[in-house]
Amino acid sequence: MPRSNLATYRTEIKNLLKNQNLANSRIDYWLYLAEQRVVREIDLDQLLIPYNISTVVSTRDYYIPTLYRRIRHINDVTNNNASIEEVSIRELTSYDPDGNQTGNISKYAVMGIHEVSAQPLAASVISIVSSSASDTSQTVKLAGYNANQVYIEETLTLNGTIAVTGTTSFTELIEVRKSADTVGIITVSDDDPVVLTRIPFNEHRMQYMKLRVFPIPDSIDTIHIYSYRKPLIMEDAQDTPDIPEEWVELLLKIALEFGAYDNQDFDLYFKLRDENELGLMKLKTQQGNRRTYRRRKVGSLKELIDELPLDKTRIATDS
Repeated sequence: MPRSNLATYRTEIKNLLKNQNLANSRIDYWLYLAEQRVVREIDLDQLLIPYNISTVVSTRDYYIPTLYRRIRHINDVTNNNASIEEVSIRELTSYDPDGNQTGNISKYAVMGIHEVSAQPLAASVISIVSSSASDTSQTVKLAGYNANQVYIEETLTLNGTIAVTGTTSFTELIEVRKSADTVGIITVSDDDPVVLTRIPFNEHRMQYMKLRVFPIPDSIDTIHIYSYRKPLIMEDAQDTPDIPEEWVELLLKIALEFGAYDNQDFDLYFKLRDENELGLMKLKTQQGNRRTYRRRKVGSLKELIDELPLDKTRIATDS
């Protein structure tokens, strides 16, 4: 029997919520949130994939795309270190307060989520350019700090495939965001030029997990990062969930929970919330708790939504 697809879930959710006028984009978003909630509770081996980086001499910060949700383990292939230890930021700093010890990586800390995959090597103006000549009206907002650690902003307007260079000098970027979808891919660079990020046509920003390593590499080594990726987003009618078939019923009920909250049907929301908590507990018991790192417990549905790396301003509403 074939798996149910997105078209089936859309129909079923409309029927269960007794609203045939729901926008498909809203239902798709609820299903995405539901998948995220499931994988926050359980680490699925089918979502475990490798990501490789090469260390750079004298560079201790590295960025990996947030397609990778959580790191399971890291090993140094070049130096046969099968388990690089994850520690807190405070611990990492305590090992090397002055930031000058070098050698082969033995520890790392996750430094949060950032919107660039590299920082300017020195104070630099920023350039933006599209891969399509059609992108001439969208803007890109830049925000960060100058050499005096003063917060600064600058907004540049795209000019197609012709690079546009700002006049504000940044030493660190913390925000790089498009105002709207584009036809082409947007490349953001400093004046060296080093590519700081590339934003796809259908995204308003990129996000990267920043890793800081200890000690600072003194050679070029190959590092394997094994991470749990995020579930793939269901977009086309024939798409199926990126989780095991036996979990789909729970996925549907969690999506309904988000839908009930969104539609302010709080009686249904509280009923589904309690049922889904029990369902998730049962699922964790069946799978076993293999996770070595637990994020803090989310206190409310709103907090869960707010923590997800999504552009919530783009959620479609009913017409």
